[in-house]
Amino acid sequence: MSKILYKIINPPISLLLKSPIHKIMSSNTLIVEFRGRKSGKTMATPISYHQAEDDIHCFTAKAGIWWRNLRGGDAVRLLIKGHWITVTPEVVLDSEETLKPYLDAFLRAVPRDAVHSNVRLEANGIPNTEDIESAVGGLVLLKFRQVR
Repeated sequence: MSKILYKIINPPISLLLKSPIHKIMSSNTLIVEFRGRKSGKTMATPISYHQAEDDIHCFTAKAGIWWRNLRGGDAVRLLIKGHWITVTPEVVLDSEETLKPYLDAFLRAVPRDAVHSNVRLEANGIPNTEDIESAVGGLVLLKFRQVR
């Protein structure tokens, strides 16, 4: 999706996620709130997620720049299922081989995001293996773990 389209759809999605009717989307979309490294301003963006054991996994395009604010591991906040939690982020830029199983699991859990990753879903809903191999090079895995 283009930057312009995200600027149009992100505000209403954020409002919905902050509202009493958040359940419409909050089972697989959250808001990540973070501080800009250079500006120091608080920023927030909605993003699809997949709960994987103790971690919350999200994927975003490397070409975007917002995720760079999460490097360094400073705690951030997530609005997930109507509740704010404090988490520690981990930005994973590992080898494509490392990211493939994460992307496969993510797209099985959130198949609507396959189109954003240029990954086709097979008739049975399974992400196309060749497409995953092509897609991982342009993606960043964000792992969030709740601060206890």
